[in-house]
Amino acid sequence: MPREQVGSLFRRSRLSHGQRVESAFWWGTFKDPANGRRVVRRLFTDKVESRRELDRLIRFAERRATGSIDRFEEHRLRLVAVHVTEY
Repeated sequence: MPREQVGSLFRRSRLSHGQRVESAFWWGTFKDPANGRRVVRRLFTDKVESRRELDRLIRFAERRATGSIDRFEEHRLRLVAVHVTEY
């Protein structure tokens, strides 16, 4: 059974010299289960890849909210040299 799509994809638009111009990038939005805030992220120019990345971000947020992932994973994956320079 396919997973229900949570979150939405859209393209931002703006006015430039009186004409509507769409962004080349897709944007994704979803509600963070940890704090209930709306999260908006710039994704890719390809819609299919943007949907996949948005689904990945949603899964990560859900796992983080339930405590089933390591909250320091991001730091463990970084090079030690980066930590040293930031220190």
